[in-house]
Order: sequence, then structure tokens, then C-alpha cells
Amino acid sequence: MSVVDFSSLVESVSSYSKKALLIRMIAHGLVKAGNVDGAVKIVSAFPDAAWRLELLLELSLFLADTDDCESALRLLKSVKDEDVVLEALLEVWDFERVEEVLKDFGINGERVKRAVRKFGNYQLFDWFSFLVEAGRVDEALEAVRGFEEDHYRLRGLITVMGALAKVGDESYKEVLDEVSDAADSLSDYDYDNVMANTAVELASVEKGETALNMAYEIDDDYTFVSTLIDCLPYFEGKLFENTFNEILDVADELPEEERGDLLIDLFCAVLDLPETNKPLFERIIRSVSIESIQGLMQICYAQRLSENGDETFKEFYREGMKTLRKTTGETRFHVARALVEFIPKGFTDELIKFIKEIPDVKEQSLLLSELSVSKSSTEETEDALKIARSITMREEKSAALYQLACATHDEDFEHALNTANEIPDRSWRERAFSYLFASALGKGEFRQDLFGKVMAGLTNRDEEGALLILTPMVISLATAGRKELEDVVNQISKLDYLNTLRKALPLLMAGNVEEALKVAREGSSGLVKTLLLSSIAVRSFQKSTSSPRKILDEARREVKRIEDEYMRSYALTIISFALAVTTRVKNALEILLDEPLTEYSKEALFEVLVRLSSTRHVDDLIKVVQSFKTEHKLLIVVRIIAYIYLKGYRSVLDKVLDTLISYDPSTIPHLINMFEDFEAPEFIQKLIEKHEDKTQGFSFLGSTYAFKGEVEQAKGAFQKALEELSKIPPDDDLRFDNLYLVVTYMIMAADESYLDFAKKFLQEDEFELLSQLFKASNYASKEKLEKVREIFQSIKSKHLLNDIFFPMVIVAGRMKDKNSLILLKEIFETEEAEALSNFEISYAFIQFIRVGGDIKTAVKFIEKNWAENKDLLHKIAQYFFVTEKIDKFKKLVENMSYHNKASTINTITSMIAVHNPEELAELAEDVPVYTKDKVLAIIAEEYMRNGKIEEALSTVSKIALGGNYNQALKNMFLTLLEKLARE
Repeated sequence: MSVVDFSSLVESVSSYSKKALLIRMIAHGLVKAGNVDGAVKIVSAFPDAAWRLELLLELSLFLADTDDCESALRLLKSVKDEDVVLEALLEVWDFERVEEVLKDFGINGERVKRAVRKFGNYQLFDWFSFLVEAGRVDEALEAVRGFEEDHYRLRGLITVMGALAKVGDESYKEVLDEVSDAADSLSDYDYDNVMANTAVELASVEKGETALNMAYEIDDDYTFVSTLIDCLPYFEGKLFENTFNEILDVADELPEEERGDLLIDLFCAVLDLPETNKPLFERIIRSVSIESIQGLMQICYAQRLSENGDETFKEFYREGMKTLRKTTGETRFHVARALVEFIPKGFTDELIKFIKEIPDVKEQSLLLSELSVSKSSTEETEDALKIARSITMREEKSAALYQLACATHDEDFEHALNTANEIPDRSWRERAFSYLFASALGKGEFRQDLFGKVMAGLTNRDEEGALLILTPMVISLATAGRKELEDVVNQISKLDYLNTLRKALPLLMAGNVEEALKVAREGSSGLVKTLLLSSIAVRSFQKSTSSPRKILDEARREVKRIEDEYMRSYALTIISFALAVTTRVKNALEILLDEPLTEYSKEALFEVLVRLSSTRHVDDLIKVVQSFKTEHKLLIVVRIIAYIYLKGYRSVLDKVLDTLISYDPSTIPHLINMFEDFEAPEFIQKLIEKHEDKTQGFSFLGSTYAFKGEVEQAKGAFQKALEELSKIPPDDDLRFDNLYLVVTYMIMAADESYLDFAKKFLQEDEFELLSQLFKASNYASKEKLEKVREIFQSIKSKHLLNDIFFPMVIVAGRMKDKNSLILLKEIFETEEAEALSNFEISYAFIQFIRVGGDIKTAVKFIEKNWAENKDLLHKIAQYFFVTEKIDKFKKLVENMSYHNKASTINTITSMIAVHNPEELAELAEDVPVYTKDKVLAIIAEEYMRNGKIEEALSTVSKIALGGNYNQALKNMFLTLLEKLARE
């Protein structure tokens, strides 16, 4: 066997993303060959620390999946100082030699606590169990008691309590008492959750009676039944029987939707039990009222009986199918999809008939493909092949035959090869050849015929498709250390089309269309070629040179070469946009509208429409939007207007705004809200004229003027809001709702002179509330905490917290961090605050920060008090990002825990914003690789928007993951087309 210099091979690839992929493939090959040290060495040479860590963790999981835990542990020791290794160890370790692992990886209570806070992963609490098992009880207890966050501290105590009970240490009872005492101070919702977790933990360590006692402490019936279902698998004998009966009795009293969900959970719990208890199954099935669910349960039960050799399965199967035949439309499709995994042997033909009753041929093909794959995985290869051959759609038939070839290669290689040769789609066929080549090489046979077919098929193939095909071949060649790997790597090097972009784009921008076209045709294929051709078509349309329609027809032909579904969607999005700016919008959008309107295609359609809003095709755009169904219209109108405003395209904003709101006035409140966020009073003023609820509109207008420091305008707007409010009768609910809105925004403005004109418009009790809140706001600005608390107590005695908590939080925001924290606790740590929704909480903290509240205080308070803090922080950060308050956004992110920071950046980077790319890059320095990739993508797009082509390409070249790289290219070119269309 020849020796391969893997390091030199990697260095021969210039593309960063291709280099990252090659290292991944080679590292997998070395690990398969048992050369863990070699894999670590080649991974460690890669410059991106986040990506290195990601890949080492991936390789350790691969080793664990092959039952080589020792090698997995050895690999993880190369990153043992990273907290993330605690997550990986739980996935790869066989939980033997506890004390040794704790010692080797330097794991102690404080480190586990730090990791929990950093990653927000509740699975990490298992380490406290291992500390108890190793006799380090005091250390575990000290760590969990050290959590400031109630949800972490209680979860830690529950874990330690369960571990003590498991090892027979009676001191678990003391910890259980500590949990119960601590839970008494929680809200009803949190109390029930703690009791539920405690009950399940006790049940899992054979403390069934005590578990039931904890469950009986739960007040909410749904949570109570759900907890009993979770405990049920740990119970036996009478305890099991009585609990089962109680579940059905209590569930029977619940609303039908809740009852249905719980019965499904109960059925699944019983299905997972090792014994088939027929009376239990049949009681659950009889209790279900929804026919489609009942039918599916009968089929699942029939399969279980069939596996046990019980002939009565046929009766339940036929009864189930009789019920399910009543389903139609989308329900029939989803029912058929569920049946694929549960069809008993011998009844395949009946399911095929059931599937072929679905009128949509594509849905039929998809289901038959999945059925074929399912049969191949259970070694029913003849049935699988018969089904695959019957599929009419090319893509689904190819996928089924590919899976079948992969599933049968071990038992009959030549039969698998014949199956592969039947695959109609070139891409799927060559993927099968590559897989079979790897299989043969793994057994010591180098199949030159398959190697040649795969290599020959790489000509004129798009990047993503080629890499997908080559992956099994590269891994197998690396495993075997074959010199032929050099030929494959050479092909991968040729797939880097960034150099083509570097040549073509300057020519394109200079108007040299013919030369740009020549470079695109000679130096690219697939997605990149489509992107370039679309851009050249737009440029030629402007320059009246080559025929843009012919170039776009060529681009559409190129799309057919793209195998990956997402890449095809990217290409069609670009072509649609190019068609829209060179011909007619309606013709262009037919490309996307002809496709089924999935979430993905809908997003592509919306993206094209939003980008078109900045071009000269506004009239066509408006006609398309007006044709939308109501549920889509609101979303797209708000997005379009937000995009036009943020990008500064004011010349078309008035026209779009006037036309769309006159067609659909229901968008007005949403747009007023949006412009208040953007602090754009001139547009709020324009919308108020057409808004029915003028009190609300003038309140937003007053707040906006106040934040911009325009005092007199704010005063005038608030006066008009109060005038409108005074026209509403005192007993009208609308007056009640709008009163608190006006009060909230006037308090945000913090100008007591408003009281001078407010009195004549408000009733006595209404004016008293406003004046008291102004007084509290004044005291807050002077840090007079006790005075503020005194006023809060007074107004809380007369008003519901739900009505007044917005202005109270705003007042808290006017105090410095320590005092504001005291007020926040008194506002939110109450039973009344339980009723507040996530939206209300996040909106309140947005206003808290807007009026000057300490951002660090807000973030830490949210992370401490709400287990679902990630969603709250997302909403708050998104607000400041979208409204271009980048300094506040940065400070928010910087003060978040690691997992919230990474998650927020990952979510927010896809939002529309104009920002400083370098500042955003700084935030992403220590986040996971997929998040860093997203940040780089948006930075590249901003460079392209500003005409900095080289900077854009240089930035996108640093993206490590192929999917992110291609999405970044798509967004860059959308931005480029938009830029060209405005010239």
C-alpha cells in the first residue's frame, strides 16, 4: 500500500469550504482505519477553532456508534479542557469506570455548573449523578445549591436526590424535603413542573409510592396525567395497574384535544413496554374518539401482535384499514406516511393500493419510495425492488433504488450493482456507484470499473452534487491509504468556482457582458453558473447587448444539472428575480408559483418580492401582492415596507404604502407598530389618517416624537390621543384597553407637563393613575427606591398587574441596576405575573431598555427567572437589531450566556439590517461554526451591497460548511441583482 501525504493533499485545495470538507472526509477515513492520532493531527492543522472542535466531537460520536468507546474517549482527551467535552462524553461513554473518567477529564461540580450555564443543556445534570456515584456527594450538592437560577438549582437537587436514592443512600429524603420547600415559593406553573420532574426521577429509581405522592401535589390535570404516563414504564404489578386506570379516568374529564394528546402518549408508552398487554392496548384504542388516530393505533397494535406470532393481528389490521380508508386529502397522505413503518408482513400490497388511491402522483411516488426504503431496511428486498420499480416519478424512483442498492451490497454485491444500474437519475446512480466502490474497497477489492464511472461522471457537474457523490469514495480511499485519493482531490480542487467569480464579476460591473459571459461558461457550472448567467442577463438588458431572455433560458437549462433540492431552489430564486427585472414580474414568478407552496418555496417567493420592492417594477409587484391570500398578504406587506424603509428607498415607499394599505387596511396597525419601532413619526402620521383606532395611533406617534427629543410634537400627539380617548364611552372595553396604552407611552416620554392637559380628558381615577405613575417615574430618576415602592403598592391595590405592569417596568428602567433589579423582582416574582405571556414579558423589557434600563440587569434577570429565556432574549435582541440600534444589540448579546448568545446570533443574522460588518464579526468569535458561517454570510452580503466585490468574495471564502457557503452566494447575488436593477 502506498503512503499518502494527507496534509499535502489538504493544502492543495485552495477553497476554505472544500478544504474543511476534505479534512472531514479524510479524518473519518483515518478513524475508520484505527488511526485516531492521525485524524486528530490533520484536524488540528485547520485554522478555525470552532470548526476543529465541531469535527473532533463528530468523530468521537462516530467511534461510539461503532462501539469503540475507548478510542472515542482517547480522541476527546485532545479537547478535554473544553467544557463542551462534557456534552460529548455523555454521548460516547459507556458509563463504566466512573471515577476514572471523572479524574481523567478533570470533572468536578463547579465545572459541571459552569457547563450547564454556558450551554443550557439539562442533560449535563447527569454529571451530578456520576459525582454522587463516585462518592462525591458534598461536592455535587454544593455545586447545585450554588445555582442562582431557580430552574437550574431545583433540577440539580432533583438529580442528586435521584442519584442518592439509586445508590441506597437514605439522605435522599433530606434532599427531597429541600426540593419541596424550595418549590413552595414558585409560581403554580413552575411548582407543577418541579413536582412532575421529581416524580419521574423517583419512579426511575424504584421509589414508586413516593413518586405518586409527588405527582398528587400537581394541581394542573393535564400535567398530572402526563407525569403519570412518564412514570408508568417504571411501575409494576398493582402500582402499574392502578396508575393506568387513574390515567384513563382523569384524562376522560379533560377537553378532547388534551385528552387525545395524552392518549397518544399513553399508547406510545405502552407500545415501548417489553410485554404485549392486550387489554391495555384495546382499552386505549377504545378511548380514542378521533377515527384517524384510532385507525393508526389499531395498525400499530396489529404489527406488535404480528411480531409475536398472534394471528388475531389480522382482525385489528383490517379494522384499522377500514377506519383509515375514510380519510381524504392531506390527512390521507399523512396517514399513509405513518403506516409505512407499521405495516405487517404480507400486507404490503394492501398498503400500496391505499397509497395509489391518493390522486397526487408526486405524493404517491414519495410514499412508495419511503415504503421501498422501509422494506429494504427490514431485509424484504424483493418487495422493496418491486415497489421501487413501480414508482413513476424519476427522482423518487431513483432514491428508492439507491437505498436498496446500499442496503443489499453485503449479502449480494452484484445484485446491488445491477440495482444501481437501474437507477434512472444520473446523480443518484453515481452516488450508488461511489457507495458500492467504498463497500468493495472496505473488503480489500479496488473496483476500477466503479472508480472510472464515478470520476468520468464529474465532468460539468455542480459543486454540491459532485461532493455528495465523492464523499463515500474519499472516506474509503483515505481509510485504505490509496494513492488514487490524489486524483479525486485534484477533481475537488477544480470545483472551486470562486476564482471564476473573481474574474467574471469585475467584467460584469464594468459592463463587459460578452467577456463575463465567456468566463461564466468556461469556468463554472451548476449553482455558480446560474448565478452568473442571471446577473449577466440583467446587465445585458441594461446595456441592450446580448439577449437577456436567451441567457436566462440557458440558466434555466443549467438548473436541471443541479441535483440538490435546496441548490435548485436557490438557482430558481435568482432566475426569477432576474426575469422580473428584465421582463414581467408575473412571468418571472411563475417559476416559483408553479411549485407547491411549501414553507421553503414560500420563503423564496417572498424573498424575490421583497427585493423587487426596491426596483422600478413596483406596479407589477403591487398587483402580485394584491392577489395573495389574506394569511400571506399581511406578512409580505410588512416585510416589503420594512425592507424599503431600512434600505432607504424612499422614492418608492410612499407609493407602495398608499397602494397596499388602501387595498388592505388590516395591515395599518402592524405598520404603525413597525414605524414606532423604527422611530419614524412622519409615516405614523400618514397612517393615522387611515386608521380606525386613532387613540392607539396618536399614542405611538407621541412616544416616537418623545424618543426623538421632539417635545412639542410629542405633547401635541398625546393630547390628540387623549382627545380621541375621551370620545369613547366609559363603559366601552376599547376605552379601558386604550387608557393603559396611552398611560404607558406617556410614562415612557417622562414629561410631567403632560398632566396639565391630561386632566380635562380623563376621569378622576384615570388621572390619578397617570399622575401617580409620573410621580413614581420622577422618584425613580432620583433613585428614591422606597418612594417608588410605596406608589407601586398603592396602584397595585387598585389595578390588575396585567394592566399596569408595562408602565411599572418602564419606571424600573429609570433606576440604576441594583434598584431596578429590586423593582423587577417585586413586579415579576408574584403569582399575578404568571399570567403574562412571553410576548408581554419581552415587550416590557424592550421598553425597559429603551428608556435607559441597564441591559446587563435585564439579561441576567431574564436568564435567572425564566427557563424559556432563549425565546424571550431572541425577541428582545431581534427588536434592537432590526431597528438598527446596534450598540444596544451588541451589549445584549455580550451579556448573554454562551448558548443564548450563539442561538441569538444564529437567529438574528438572517434579519434585514444595515450594520457595521466588522462589529458583527466581533460578536461571533467564540460561537459554534454554523453560527459563525451565518455571520460571515451576512457580512459578505453587506459588502456586495456596498459594491465591495473582492471583500465580499474574500469573506464568503471563509465559510466552512458547504450549505452555508451556497446560501451565502445566493444572497450575495440577490443583492447584486437588486443593485444592478436600480442603476
